[in-house]
Amino acid sequence: MSLAEKKQTDQRTKGLSDYAKKKREITIQEVSRVIDDLQARDETINFEIVARLSGVSRGTLYNNAELCDRIKRLRAGGTDEMRDVLKEQNRMQEKKICSMRKQIRQLEEEKKKLIIQLINHEELRRENERLRKILGSGFTI
Repeated sequence: MSLAEKKQTDQRTKGLSDYAKKKREITIQEVSRVIDDLQARDETINFEIVARLSGVSRGTLYNNAELCDRIKRLRAGGTDEMRDVLKEQNRMQEKKICSMRKQIRQLEEEKKKLIIQLINHEELRRENERLRKILGSGFTI
């Protein structure tokens, strides 16, 4: 392939690449507009409805991570604000769970110490009982 042919091929490839990027941007804008309209009208949002109203295939929606995540979130009845609230709630719950686990560990350690004390107490009680029997029988040490 000559240098001129290579240059011409590179220009065609760049042109196709630019066209694909532009088309992708237009698709994302159109799908986002449809989703915003559905949200504003408080209508059901799912892949089938968004694909039909925006004129793209469901595969296109599933293949675009940003659009796919947004539709999945909204399909479940969530909004961006709700997602942030849920993230904060999850963070607080995780913090509480960690605190409770720490408390459980401390209580388990305390339980072990109390069991040891109980065993020692029982041994002392038996020894005390033995000594009482010895003293009660009139035996001198």
